[in-house]
Amino acid sequence: MRLTDQGWEAITDASEGHIQLVRRLFFGGLPADHLAAVTDALEAVYENLIENGSLPAPAESDASKQARRERLTATEPRVSLDASGSGR
Repeated sequence: MRLTDQGWEAITDASEGHIQLVRRLFFGGLPADHLAAVTDALEAVYENLIENGSLPAPAESDASKQARRERLTATEPRVSLDASGSGR
């Protein structure tokens, strides 16, 4: 099975709005000093899904692994929201 170019375009077009919605709803009301703890928790869930889930682990380049490590060790909030909480 293969996704057509048109199908991939539809997914790509829809994803930006979805990403903004998730950021606004999930992180919009979260105090900045809680972001590190939530990130740590979600990373643990992600690692558990990769280790114990039924789907194959995503292919990850060395650069993306390094970027993820840097995100995990950063002390600044990882989500940037504007005053409206829209994530733009």
